[in-house]
Amino acid sequence: MSPQLSIDINNELASLSPTPFEPYIFRVDGLLRRENELAYEPEILAIGPYHHGKANLEMMEKHKIRYLQMYLVRTNESSVDRFVNAMQDLEERTRKCYAESIVLEKDAFV
Repeated sequence: MSPQLSIDINNELASLSPTPFEPYIFRVDGLLRRENELAYEPEILAIGPYHHGKANLEMMEKHKIRYLQMYLVRTNESSVDRFVNAMQDLEERTRKCYAESIVLEKDAFV
């Protein structure tokens, strides 16, 4: 490799603006997904916004609420306020984890 090439690449790297937070949650690419559509569809449980509101996952959503209730009892919490506040504080940062824009209102996302 020529020294000039290294200098050029280093200059290019130095000129890049810092990215404060890189997304790391991606939707499965459409081409790959079409190879086996069912392989990428949750059947029972979904965590996160990509499959939010799908009817076939509704039963587990009720279980999630039950598990939350059990957790509150086990930790002697009388309310979810502390957890909701924590999640509201993290909402903007969490949205940035996703490679695409999540079209859910703040409360629905939290």
